[in-house]
Amino acid sequence: MKKSFIILLLIIGSLGYCGSFHNIPEKFQNTCQRIQLEFDIPDGLLYAVPMKESSWNPNTPVSSAACIGLMQLNPRYSDYFVESYWTYPEEFNINNPYHNLWMGFCYLSDLKARFITWELALAAYNAGPARVARWDIPEETIDYIVDIKNMMNEGLR
Repeated sequence: MKKSFIILLLIIGSLGYCGSFHNIPEKFQNTCQRIQLEFDIPDGLLYAVPMKESSWNPNTPVSSAACIGLMQLNPRYSDYFVESYWTYPEEFNINNPYHNLWMGFCYLSDLKARFITWELALAAYNAGPARVARWDIPEETIDYIVDIKNMMNEGLR
């Protein structure tokens, strides 16, 4: 059994509904509350994922993987979600931090439905769903999930 798979099994079930909105930057709190209601995202994740991806900086530079914004979305993959979930797809702007947050959590919620646990959804968000489906989860993705968990705990303070 792969070491990364065993490590992932050890942390599965440890992400839950914890945290609060007090550490989310004020200008994004209303959007995050709507996202939580729409996608049933644990509030700790609402804080931790954008913190990990961009440190809540909407002007985060484009990543080496061509990902953009607070949630570090890849424009190649966001088209599907825009067409499927966005009421007016022509108005979606991946550079708009509110749109970027919504789309990132829409995608994460979709991954949760597919992979059942938040941990596996986060692994798929980070490494890609194909790798998670093959249980080919890289060590850096395990580190990513642990970082998210730690940031969720940080969000409680």
